[in-house]
Amino acid sequence: MGILDGFRINKAVATIVKAKSAATSDVADAVLQLKQSGEGATEKLIEALGRTRTPGTVVAVLGTFLDNSTLHYFANALTSKDATIVDGVAKVLAAGKRYDPNLLLEIYADPASPKGLLSRILLAQRERLNIRSLLRLMGKIPPEARTGVFRIMEEVASAENVNDLIGFVESDDPVIRLHTARVLRRFSTEAVRDALMKLLSDSAKAVRLEALTGLSELSIPVDIEPLCKMLRDADMTVQSKAIDTIIRINSPDSVQYLLEVLQDDSEYVRRAAVEVLNEVGNTNAIKDLITALRDQDWWVRVRAADALGSIGGPRVVESVLSLIKDEDEFIRRFAIEILNSTKDSRAKNYLEEALKDDDWWVRERAVDALAAIGDVSVLPKLVELMKRDSRAAPVVIKALTTLGDSQAVKPIMEMLHSADTGIRKEALRALAVLADENNVDEVRRAAQELCNSSNDDIRALADTTVNTLIAKPNAAQRAKDISREPVRTGSTMLQAHSMLGGEVSSSTSDATIIAETKMTSEGHAAVDAIDAAKLKPGEVIADRYRIIRHIGRGAFGVVVLVQDMMVHEDIVLKFITPQLTSSEDVIKRFVLEMKYARKITHENVIRIYDFITFGSSYAMSMEYFESHSLAAELKSGKPMSLQRALRILLDICSGMIVTHKGNLVHRDLKPSNILIDENDLVKIVDFGLAAAAREGESRLTKTGIILGTPTYMAPEQVKGGKVDSRTDVYSLGIIMYEMFTGRPPYVADDPMGILFQHMEGKAKPPREQNTSLPEDLDALIRKAMARKAEDRFANMDELRQAVAQLLEKLGDDRE
Repeated sequence: MGILDGFRINKAVATIVKAKSAATSDVADAVLQLKQSGEGATEKLIEALGRTRTPGTVVAVLGTFLDNSTLHYFANALTSKDATIVDGVAKVLAAGKRYDPNLLLEIYADPASPKGLLSRILLAQRERLNIRSLLRLMGKIPPEARTGVFRIMEEVASAENVNDLIGFVESDDPVIRLHTARVLRRFSTEAVRDALMKLLSDSAKAVRLEALTGLSELSIPVDIEPLCKMLRDADMTVQSKAIDTIIRINSPDSVQYLLEVLQDDSEYVRRAAVEVLNEVGNTNAIKDLITALRDQDWWVRVRAADALGSIGGPRVVESVLSLIKDEDEFIRRFAIEILNSTKDSRAKNYLEEALKDDDWWVRERAVDALAAIGDVSVLPKLVELMKRDSRAAPVVIKALTTLGDSQAVKPIMEMLHSADTGIRKEALRALAVLADENNVDEVRRAAQELCNSSNDDIRALADTTVNTLIAKPNAAQRAKDISREPVRTGSTMLQAHSMLGGEVSSSTSDATIIAETKMTSEGHAAVDAIDAAKLKPGEVIADRYRIIRHIGRGAFGVVVLVQDMMVHEDIVLKFITPQLTSSEDVIKRFVLEMKYARKITHENVIRIYDFITFGSSYAMSMEYFESHSLAAELKSGKPMSLQRALRILLDICSGMIVTHKGNLVHRDLKPSNILIDENDLVKIVDFGLAAAAREGESRLTKTGIILGTPTYMAPEQVKGGKVDSRTDVYSLGIIMYEMFTGRPPYVADDPMGILFQHMEGKAKPPREQNTSLPEDLDALIRKAMARKAEDRFANMDELRQAVAQLLEKLGDDRE
């Protein structure tokens, strides 16, 4: 370029820079002159953007200079340090129609290129881009630069490009997989569906979310089973998206796959399944679901019923209500169980109809559900059932007590004349609660008549009821009235003897003690059933056992320290709660378990002497050990000293080893059953009680009795499975967790919540609760409390060795 040419170019550029508009004759002449000057004029004009006050004029002119031959001038300008130049050139490139924008892709591959700016330009030119060129570019740029290209692809891709895009599903880069899913979801093809299904198992949360979104938008059929499995996703956001996706697809096959999800150990997963049912469920779907549960374990059915009842919305409840009249007995039973969890007032009329059901279970559970709703208007229907159905009467009486309406008093009083002992017992208990100042005297007189019953339990309960009624308001006046009435008395023979037989300790040798029935100061006859909770120091049982003091009370009964006056020895009597000795089978089991337990003699085990009867009351006699429980130490919520706790564990293991060799599994090992004296001598108590109390899983599920303490109960116990020595290892593992962290691993608002946590086995590692714990101890605790029995220590001996090695490694702090 000569000097004259340069002068002409600069003059023309100056004209354009000064112009306020490109639509003038001067600008037109300047543009013509620049074009005649060759490509160099383009570069000069781009530079002018940095000094003009009217960049719009220059931008408009530059648009006429942009083509494939001048593109490199514009591309270079994108890296200028002058923002006005960069902005102007970008506008020209975004609007230009006389160049091939695909050429910019080569520039995009340059590591130094401004990729964000280029992405915006390419998006503006998206209709003119070639998707294959974009795909080729993906192999030339680093992973961090591919996001922008994929954003362009989302706008450019067509169905013809699907097969090329699917290959990126296999990329190692989660960002590429994410954007691939985002592009693919625009096309409803089988290939896209299959690719998105594959991404449901992606390790990246964002990819799984995008795959779910894509599947929900497809217009072709989608297999619902993999989507239902996504309800188990560990991420709550993904789980929530899975719920929305399944609901949106609304497949008729959803329910059959939700069954497995409803059985999951996680409450959140079960809740997700019910949320789906709330939207897609109908009567037939819920019925199919219940039918599929027929052959499941009891705890699976209980958990499913609870989830459907407590979380189920209007759609689920309405579907369940219509199933109360189903021909299938199992369906009706399950429907009633669900309604017991809903406490929904809409169920009232249906439940009243269920009181007429041919199945006793349906009738009784309908009674429970009505009581839970709490509407006293059902009282006439319940009274009607109580009078016509002797089997349901005890359940109805309990329900009437729950409702708490005094209108039920007179109908219940009529039940005192029933020939059924169970009905009379429930009636007495109910009347003690329901009687008020308007009828208390009448109720008391009716109860008083049963104080002479030939049935021991009825006499005892009637006496307790009368005493309770006397304590009601206006007691002083009623006591005055009672003193004028004739006193009904009786006598009974109190027999105390061993249930174990054979060779027994001198403390509990076979004996029959005759005790005259004595009149109390209130004029009531004493009975042969002992209320251990009311025993007072100094009182004598059966002329042999003098009460010293109460020691405690637990799920199995009341514990009393007594002096055996025959041998002048202090022993412990544990009176078994009457509910656990209500059948011959249970009593036989107690006898069998106590025979095993009595054979165990070890310094770390409380010695069992005998299983004794006092009339209709039962008690275990055992060694007295002056001590406190481990539970008392753990109340502080603080971790125990490492070395001391390990020494205590050695003693526990030693005692358990001996008992396991005697074919005795504790089943209810817990801190309150571990006693420690002032010298840290440890003794374990209550062997065999949980086993003796067991009445089978069907009984457990009907009554709700939990045999074992939920906080320390092994998963196999929760499921009603086989127990062995590893069951006790698990319980001790839970105890260890609490000893070394200050809190148990599983806590919930109700016992069932704790049981389900045991089955999930997702406790926080002990070291997260107490960072000072050695890693070896953390591993030891977690192995002991492993969810699967085969993953625990094989036996107590193996656990003791591990504890001993750890104590040796830490050193004895007493040295």
